[in-house]
Amino acid sequence: MPRHIHACVAAVLLVLAAGTAGAQEVRRHRGFETGLDVYSSERTGEVAFYAGGFEGNSMLAIRFSGRDETDSIPCSVGAMYEFVGFRHAATRVKPMAGASFNRIFSCASDSDVIARPSPSLQSAATVSGGVRVPIFTGGGIGGSLKLAGYVERARGHVSSADTTSKGFVVGVVFHGR
Repeated sequence: MPRHIHACVAAVLLVLAAGTAGAQEVRRHRGFETGLDVYSSERTGEVAFYAGGFEGNSMLAIRFSGRDETDSIPCSVGAMYEFVGFRHAATRVKPMAGASFNRIFSCASDSDVIARPSPSLQSAATVSGGVRVPIFTGGGIGGSLKLAGYVERARGHVSSADTTSKGFVVGVVFHGR
């Protein structure tokens, strides 16, 4: 083929690609999100509070939690990511998937005689999946109920203390609109 035909084909493809890219521009919603989740499994429980922001369907937050264990008063702090499908659509059930990575430490003070000085676990990684159901919408804020299952892998000070837990999560989420 002659060179001018290659140049014409390339120019047409470039114009089509630019038009397609312009058509894909979508207003990305941004806002805040905060929530309270209760984790329950056969082995342990946890109450977690998180606060962060979202853009589009993705949310990134800082997460604080208190764990239910008998030997100590363990707490954790970490990062949390959550993807909510159809976040801004009018659907009644929105699929979600999330992950969090946490460092576990003792919340006990020196005056607490019952608590041990350090928890048996060092860190935990959690993966969850489920649904969110919108429960109210106000002027600039909305609320959802979160129902999900989760799997957590917790690392101890020695490998024999590592644990895996499976359970369910119930949570309440408040988000900007």
